Amino acid sequence: MAPTSIEIRPAEREDLPRAQEIHRHYVVAGYATLEEEPLPLEAWHALHGRLTGARLPFLVAAADGAVVGFVYATPVHPGPAHRHVVQVSLYLAPDTIRKGVGSLLLCRLLDEVRTVGVREAVGLINDVDSEPTVAFFRSHGFTQVGRLQGVGLKHGRTVDTILMQRSLRTTAPAL
Repeated sequence: MAPTSIEIRPAEREDLPRAQEIHRHYVVAGYATLEEEPLPLEAWHALHGRLTGARLPFLVAAADGAVVGFVYATPVHPGPAHRHVVQVSLYLAPDTIRKGVGSLLLCRLLDEVRTVGVREAVGLINDVDSEPTVAFFRSHGFTQVGRLQGVGLKHGRTVDTILMQRSLRTTAPAL
């Protein structure tokens, strides 16, 4: 059954146990994350605090008041030369996939990171049954710019990671 209403909003501390639960599914059952153990709630609180302090978005999608997905942007590198580049991480409750919630989250995140000076967004996609995820990112203007071969190991399997990127610049970069 489709949710009757979707609200995209900044995550609050009270949302983090549900984000943890959604993420846990992918830790245990899939390859969307290469984490091998579910993150403790304290790690989610720390991440939320770091992102909030850095003025980077951590957003949730709530359907009829219940969190059904989340997205956040993290710096790709701590150095100042990369301060305008973020990595996008997006997770949905399994029964919410392919219902438009991911698009709502990603579009809102990209709008918000532009307002804090982000010029490039990167997505790292672990290449195990990844065609739908790659297609999703392509449909939102990301292009595949590389492949990191054999960089992950999960469930006894070596995993490649696809690197996708989207420019958020309004003008071409100066040469």
